[in-house]
Amino acid sequence: MTRFASWTSQAVLWAALLALSASPAHARPTDDFRQHYDHGMRLYQEGQLESAIEEFKAAYAVKQLPRLLYNMARAHFQLGHSQEALDLYQQYLAIEPNPPVEIHTKVQENMAQAQAMLDAAARMKAKAPPAAPHGPEAAPPAPPLAQPPPPPRPAKAGPILLSVRAGPAIPLAALISGSTTPICGTSTTNATCGPIELAFGLEAGFALNTARTVYLLFSPQFQLERVNGQVTSTFLMAPLGIQVDIPIRSAPGLYLYPRLSVGYTLWIVSEDSTNPSSGNLLLHTGVILPEFGIKYVIKGRVNIGFEAFSMPIIFNSRAALFFYRPLLSIGVNL
Repeated sequence: MTRFASWTSQAVLWAALLALSASPAHARPTDDFRQHYDHGMRLYQEGQLESAIEEFKAAYAVKQLPRLLYNMARAHFQLGHSQEALDLYQQYLAIEPNPPVEIHTKVQENMAQAQAMLDAAARMKAKAPPAAPHGPEAAPPAPPLAQPPPPPRPAKAGPILLSVRAGPAIPLAALISGSTTPICGTSTTNATCGPIELAFGLEAGFALNTARTVYLLFSPQFQLERVNGQVTSTFLMAPLGIQVDIPIRSAPGLYLYPRLSVGYTLWIVSEDSTNPSSGNLLLHTGVILPEFGIKYVIKGRVNIGFEAFSMPIIFNSRAALFFYRPLLSIGVNL
């Protein structure tokens, strides 16, 4: 009797151990399916179709859902694998005979195109001349490729940029004959001088890339300096530069843009601001113009911008003048 009780207790113990070892989480197949399915969808959306097909196959091995056959068929169709796409579409319709109308229509269209491409390939193969008796075998004709999806449409209406800019220009400093002095205007007179009252410019640019984010710009502009109500200096600038539009992904249509330009400047100085008829002094100088701004493009065409930093540096062999200009701009893409 004691031996029977011992055997009974051992049997109960072994049964409990077997029950524990046979109870792994039942969610693992579901987790594996979800992992392969989600990864396949991400790869498909990124255009990595071959890898997406492998993930869909792995998910289908766990769960035989019709939509996985549909997804694999679409990926093969876009890769130009006509036979594989046709077979998978047929399997999908066999399992899912009444899909939604729009999906059923798309499946029928793709099947018709895949069959047409297979027929065309067969006709081409039939018309191909036979290989020479002792020559190398002719390579089979390449199957027709599916049309690649069109490239994404640029966010701007055209490659040409035209705009106008205006704002104040504030003198910062002058370097003359190796010395640094504060500056409030560039007049040679001793009268009290104020900041340049107006900076105005035009821009004409052309996009150098298909995304229309890199522009070659020609920016003719001028600045006027007034002292005691009289124009004492005029700067006529003709710089050529490069601008890069950096899109802000979280705000479609909004761009940051750095720009660097170099060019020629004609500096016209009134020799006597109290006597406008006294004549002008013409100085030929260069200009370096670093700038940084932000703009918003409305419906891909109208540009509204603000340049928080624009610092023309006008220089020749004897002097260098530094200005700060906050500018507003408006333009159009053509």
